[in-house]
Amino acid sequence: MSNKTSAETYSSPGAATKTFIGIMTVPAMIAYSAFPLAILLNKPYFWHGLVSTLTEPGQPHSSLFTAIDISASLFGMLFFSYLSWRESWDRMQSIALRLVVVACGAELLTDIFTLPAHFATNGGVPSMQYFVAHPPLMIHLVASFVNSVAFVVSFGLWVLHRRHAKSKSIIREIIFAIAVSVGLLGSAVGYAYPPASPTLQRVFILCYCYWFIAFPYDSLVTKRRKERVRSS
Repeated sequence: MSNKTSAETYSSPGAATKTFIGIMTVPAMIAYSAFPLAILLNKPYFWHGLVSTLTEPGQPHSSLFTAIDISASLFGMLFFSYLSWRESWDRMQSIALRLVVVACGAELLTDIFTLPAHFATNGGVPSMQYFVAHPPLMIHLVASFVNSVAFVVSFGLWVLHRRHAKSKSIIREIIFAIAVSVGLLGSAVGYAYPPASPTLQRVFILCYCYWFIAFPYDSLVTKRRKERVRSS
């Protein structure tokens, strides 16, 4: 009888926390993948051109897209920082969570230092003179690289932790494989065949959005399950 009461004590906060995450991460995910709004607000860039183009000066509703991106990045930093501080995690989970914060912080920099107006998204690597004339471009590109690397490594640690916890999921592993493939080969493919870059970028973003919701949810589900086992 006492075991049952103890388990219920653990399961109730777990359910409340999971509900909170479900409510809060879904709009954050939608905000991060705001490019579908382009079908209504900037149709030529719905599935063509880099997503960053939507925030370029002079593009329709660029301020709205910038505000959405900044809000999503700030939310990610605050939420995952809180989650990292609020809960006690395994080492692998803790590192993964901190990398989430790094990824969101790097994304925030790309939101603040947007691409220059009329930036060529499929014309190869810009010249050194172009970088000198547009200093924020280097910050944008470096931050974008850090964001992608932190995301992929965090995703990988998450998948490894699930395997270690005997909570394997073929869907999560397939999506991780897609994210790694796009992350590693996307630049090379985009350089060899520039028209593929926009599609690859959007696939990567959709993988990011899946992880944005599933990672904290899965982590907390695993944690609550362990607590209930210990309490019984």
